Order: sequence, then structure tokens, then C-alpha cells
Amino acid sequence: MLNRVILIGEDEHRITGKKRTRKGYIACCVKSHPFAGKDGYVFEHRLVVEQFTGHYLTAEYDVHHINGVKDNNRIENLEVLAHAEHTIKTHRGLKRTRSTRDKLSEKAKQRFRDKLNHPMFQQIPQEEMIDFYRKNGIVKTVEKYKVTKRVIYNRLHEWGVTLNNAK
Repeated sequence: MLNRVILIGEDEHRITGKKRTRKGYIACCVKSHPFAGKDGYVFEHRLVVEQFTGHYLTAEYDVHHINGVKDNNRIENLEVLAHAEHTIKTHRGLKRTRSTRDKLSEKAKQRFRDKLNHPMFQQIPQEEMIDFYRKNGIVKTVEKYKVTKRVIYNRLHEWGVTLNNAK
């Protein structure tokens, strides 16, 4: 799909090799790419999108193959999605055995045991949020910090703020 030299914004990159991964994707050896793996490879579908848009994709974005064919890297078959959106789109409706679901659940629990590892975790200044919550209530606090009510309630509980005296 790509020429040997690609342009992403102002940066020119040389593709020195290609390989097909075990999962069926095409990976290109582009050692000068800022997001290349340790082995110097970047997925071709990411390169196609980056060349088309003129900027690099950060790790928070995934490239979805619309028709499900992993080596069909034509730009009209590719869609950029936030990682969470892509996970939902790719896995919705899949039937998994109870043991598979249990394994996935256990892995997630291990990964997120430290809440700083959770992709949705954000540091919220304690005094600032408590003060804002007391003055404006839950709805405005959710809008300001772009988190769910449950996150706000959990933080208030962690910080020992009782909801009766919070507003």
C-alpha cells in the first residue's frame, strides 16, 4: 500500500522492510518513526492514516479495519477511533465462555489494582473539587471534571467528605 518513502507532516521516513504478523497485520520497518516498536516496526494501517492526515497517531488511538480484513490497508477501509471506542466496536456481541470472561476480569483487576494504571484515572485536586462540589453540586462537578458521578462520589468518600455536609 505504501511507497518506500513516506511523508508524515514535514518528516520523511524510509520503509526498509515489511512482514506479516501472526495475527494477520502488515508491519513496516520504519526505524525513524517516533512510535516504532523496539524492533523498529510500525503497523502499515497506522502509517497509511498518518500519511493521509499528515500527523502522527498517539497510543490513545486505534485504527479500525472497517471490513474486518486486517491486511486491507486502503484509506477508505480505515477508521481512527479512540481505544475505548475501538474495543467496544470490535468486541460487542462476542460470545465468550464463563472461564474466558473470568480470566479477562482477573487480568483487568490485576492491571487496575493500582488506580493510576487505569486509563480513565485522572488526578483531581482535592480541595478544589470539594469546594467546587459544595458550591455547584454534582451535575456541574461532573461537567467540569469530565468524570462520572460515581467517580466524584468515590473521591469524596476517599477524602472523608460526607455527602450531607457537601451541599
